[in-house]
This record gives sequence, C-alpha cells and structure tokens, in this order.
Amino acid sequence: MARLHCSLRPVTIAIALAALVGGCSKSPAPVPSPPPVTHDAPALTCPGDATIEGVAGSQAAINFPAPTLAGGAPPVSVSCTPGSGTAFPLGPTNVVCTARDSVNRQAFCTFTVTLAPLALPVEKFVSFGDSVTSGENGITSARFRTFFVDAVNAYPLQLQTMLRDRYAAQPQISVINEGLGGERATESVSRLPSVLSRHRPQVLLILTGFNDLLGDGTSAAQPVVDALRTNVRAALSSGVRYVFVSTLPPSRPGKREIPPEAIVQANNLIRQFIPAEGAMLVDPYPAFLGREQELLESDGLHLKPEGNRVIAQAFFDAIVHGVNGQ
Repeated sequence: MARLHCSLRPVTIAIALAALVGGCSKSPAPVPSPPPVTHDAPALTCPGDATIEGVAGSQAAINFPAPTLAGGAPPVSVSCTPGSGTAFPLGPTNVVCTARDSVNRQAFCTFTVTLAPLALPVEKFVSFGDSVTSGENGITSARFRTFFVDAVNAYPLQLQTMLRDRYAAQPQISVINEGLGGERATESVSRLPSVLSRHRPQVLLILTGFNDLLGDGTSAAQPVVDALRTNVRAALSSGVRYVFVSTLPPSRPGKREIPPEAIVQANNLIRQFIPAEGAMLVDPYPAFLGREQELLESDGLHLKPEGNRVIAQAFFDAIVHGVNGQ
C-alpha cells in the first residue's frame, strides 16, 4: 500500500506562530504606586524664660525668637499667644506656642516673660516757689480782682502724673505743691525750713524769683541768686537728697511783664552757681523762646496749661537723668 507524506513549509509555520502569538497578547502590567511618605508628629521647643529689667511704664512691646519646630506633615503653622512684638504687662506673662500640621496634629510649648519695673529711688517731692508754682493762671476776676489758682494744670501736678506714668509700680510718688503767691525769693528763705520740717521730702524743686524781678528789675538778680543759694544749702543740710533749681521762663507784654534783661541776667547767674552747690540745673527758658504767646497768659507772667507742661517736662527730664541716670 502506498503511504501519503505531508510536509509544512517554514513560511507556513511562521505565519501560524505569529497568529498564535497575536491572539494571546495582553496589556502591560500597572506599575505599583510608591508607599505614602510618613511624617513624625510635630514637636516644638520654646525659647527659655526671660526677664526684662527696667521697664518704664505699665507695659512694653517684647520681641522673642520663634520656637524651634521639628517634624509634622507640611504645611505646619506655628503661633504664640501673646505674640512677639505685642505689649506685655508688668510682672510674669506665660506665652503658649502651638504647632498644627496638615493632618491636624498639634504640639505645644510654653515659656514665661517677666517685666521688672523701672524704679525711682525717691518718691516724695516738694515744689517750692511763688504763684507760678501754686498754679495761678493770671486771669483776674473783674468783680473781685482775685487770681484763679488752676491747681489741676499747675506744673507740680503735671509732673506727678508724668513720674507715676513712667514709674508705674510706684503710684505713691507725690509732688507736693508749696507755691505761695506774691512771695519773693528773698522772703522764701525764712519759709523753707518749716516746709522741709513739715514734709521731709527726698527731693526739692525750686522755681522762684519772679516777684523780685517784677519789683526791682535787674538789681534783684543777685539777691535772687543769693536766696536760691541759701535755700539749696538749707535743703541739703536738712537731709534732702536732691535739689533741682530752675531758671525762669521769659515774660511777655502784659500788666505783670518782667524786663527781659532782668530774666536773662538772673538766669545766667543761676546757671553759674548751681554746679558748685551740689544742686541740679533745670533750664526751661530756651523752650519758651518764640512761644511766649502760646505758653504765657495775657498778664505777661503766669503760665497757660501748656506752659506748665513745659516746666513739668523740664523737671521730669532732669529728674529721670539726674537721680539714677536713666
């Protein structure tokens, strides 16, 4: 019996294989996502406790470094209460700082800022002088011809307010007004010992001589200075720690105008004798020049409230820098 032989050509086999492979092809396998990034919980480290010495007034703006942050899922917000740059009161204040990350995890830290007040080593003052010190404003009553004493605006009370505001922890600071209207400097010599004995001040403030110059002009300049020297010595020998002596502000045209040359001469003598006597000079005269209409009443001598403020400011500046070099 004859046999049948079949054979496949190579081309036929290749086509068959290609068809087989094409029929079994698949999409590429997906690339797996990377594992999520993990962050430690936030942690805060606050600055150390701080004490601020010599704070003037009842509060002060305080700047402090930001706390150190570690960890947390960004963005991380950090805040402190009270914040840096805000006003802190006298005494200790706790500052609380908070960190919060994007998944709402929180961290806290705290520190304390203490404000120590500026201290004045003296608290009892006496202002000694004439009607300018007592607060007469030069406005007369047409009916009774009396001067009105405006004690609220007088320089001693304005000075007391300034001192208490700066030295907020010492509300007991007092500036006692011992002005006596119409008194000459030469007459004040006999009155001062009783004032010192009655009040026993730590500080004496002297502004006097107007009535002497008003009555006698330039010839009164030297007697005024002699009286001031006597008063300074009496105060220091009685135990007063500090004596401040003021020059006289200028006058302006009016019923009680003092000759300008008399004031200039008296002030020059005052400036010369003060250093040798252990007192401290207060010199408001330059601050009045060119502002006489604004600062002096129409009688030419007494002070408007703003004029009293200029005198108070001059004494305040001298006290702040002279008592303990602040």
